[in-house]
Amino acid sequence: MKKKFETGFSVYLSTGKEKNEKIIEKAVKSGAKYVFTSLNISEEKVDKQSELEKIIRLCTEHNLNLIVDINSTTKDIANLNSENVYLRIDDGFTVDEILNLSEKNKIVLNASTLIEEELEYMKLKHAKFSNMLSLHNFYPKRFTGISKKYLLEQNLKYKKYGIRTMAFVKGDELRGPIYEGLPTVEEHRNMRFLTSCLDLLSLSTDVILVGDINLSDENWKEFGYFSKGAIPLRNEHDILTDKVFQDRIDSSEHVVRATAGGNIGETRKDFCEYIKEELAGYSIDIEKISSDIPIKKGDILISNSKYLRYEGELEIALKNLGTDEKRSVVSKIIEKDMELLDYISIVKQFEFVSNNNSD
Repeated sequence: MKKKFETGFSVYLSTGKEKNEKIIEKAVKSGAKYVFTSLNISEEKVDKQSELEKIIRLCTEHNLNLIVDINSTTKDIANLNSENVYLRIDDGFTVDEILNLSEKNKIVLNASTLIEEELEYMKLKHAKFSNMLSLHNFYPKRFTGISKKYLLEQNLKYKKYGIRTMAFVKGDELRGPIYEGLPTVEEHRNMRFLTSCLDLLSLSTDVILVGDINLSDENWKEFGYFSKGAIPLRNEHDILTDKVFQDRIDSSEHVVRATAGGNIGETRKDFCEYIKEELAGYSIDIEKISSDIPIKKGDILISNSKYLRYEGELEIALKNLGTDEKRSVVSKIIEKDMELLDYISIVKQFEFVSNNNSD
């Protein structure tokens, strides 16, 4: 089953309206739905009330949901009633105080620290969980981020109460004063950006947020593909580009098996005809490709005429499969993108993109 999720990013009070506006425009173009900001950053020497109001206006203009991180000392700055604003509860609140806040505000709970006994107490007090989200902390200091195991445990705990989960990945323009990135999971601090997004998704995270200030042009592009639910893959021969392919619902652990979609054709015959026509445009004749070379992970395969009614079917090898006279290797996923293949069974869609689209 295709995983449903959304994306978001962060803007900070000290970044300034002009730069935040540019970042918001990029993020909206990339399909993001949420914005995170914080009133709890002691290093930000700005008029927090004024800067927050500017961010709220920008988010309202672009129909974005704004999450404002507050604690017991900054809560009065965020005395808001805007429809698209959530208050994210950091430190200094009792459970009863959180419940009181939730009566008039949309609330985001701290997914990293709230324990199940507190959630159970909230349930007994008839908390409106449908009006709540949960968001993990980010961790500016190296080696302090949480483990994937703990994140998954916490996410599954919140899902029992019908609460959606959110977490952060590191960006490219790092926020100070530490400048070591703002991921939730420590293992993601040195991981490729897109892979860390996909990894959070695999760990039952519903909304993936960029914690830092900005992304590189390449990562904005990849974030855009990710936000629309497709994994961008580059292949050595730049074939079959710019179409979204779907993995079958009943995924195989050996191959990604592409199926017909609305952008290609509704039937197997339509799909196979499209594949044949595309390959002909690249002067590729699958009947003339040698079957003596063993199939390896990342190879792009087309079933040839020996597979009878399966002729023209598109697959990507997820494992080394040995030789197969009924499958022809027409290209291969580039080495840098091989790590993305393991996540196709979760996202269920992929798109071959030109090597010229990225560095």
